[in-house]
Amino acid sequence: MRVIRGEKVNVQVEDLGNRLRLRIGTRRHWGMYVGIAVVLAVMGPGTWCALALLSGHGPIEALPVRGERAVAVFAVAFGMGWGLLTLVVVSLLVQMLFGYEQIEVGAGKLVSRVRPIGFRRQFTASAISDLRLDRSIPEGLARGDYRGYDSPPLPVTPITFEHAGRTARIGATMYEPEAAAVLALIEDRLGDR
Repeated sequence: MRVIRGEKVNVQVEDLGNRLRLRIGTRRHWGMYVGIAVVLAVMGPGTWCALALLSGHGPIEALPVRGERAVAVFAVAFGMGWGLLTLVVVSLLVQMLFGYEQIEVGAGKLVSRVRPIGFRRQFTASAISDLRLDRSIPEGLARGDYRGYDSPPLPVTPITFEHAGRTARIGATMYEPEAAAVLALIEDRLGDR
C-alpha cells in the first residue's frame, strides 16, 4: 500500500487490480480536542439533568411548567430532545476522530464512502466530465498552515466533477498537493472509460 503524505492529510492508495481504493483521512487539529472537551463538559450535566427529571428525583421546582402531568410531558420531551442532541454530537465527534473518506475507482464507476457513518455516493464513470481541482474555496476558510506559522494558509482543495448534470465533490479534506496527486490517479484509472 502506497501513502501520499500531505501536510495535514495522508492518502492511502491501494491498487486492487480491477479497481483503485483511496482512503483519505480527516484532519485532527488541537482546536477539535478543545471542542470535544467543551461538548462533553456540557453534555454530561445536561444528560444527568434529563435523567434526574425522568426518574422524578430532579429539581422539579426549577421547571418552567407546573402540574404532575405537565412535568412528566416536559421531562420526556426534554429527555428525548437532549438524547437526540447527544446522539448527533457524539456521532459527529466519532466521525471527526475516526472518520475517513474511501474512494474506489474501477469497474465503470467511482464510489465515495464516508466512514464510519456509511454515507455512500456512486457515479457512473462514463457520465463523469470536467474532472478538476476545486480552487474556489477562499483562503480564509483554510484550516491551519501548510508550511508553518509564517506562510499563508493553503486552501482546502477538493476534487470536483460534473455527473448527470450535477456538480459533485470528493476529497473535501485535502490540500492542493495531495489533491493533485489523487486527481492524477483517478484520471489515469478513468482514462479507459
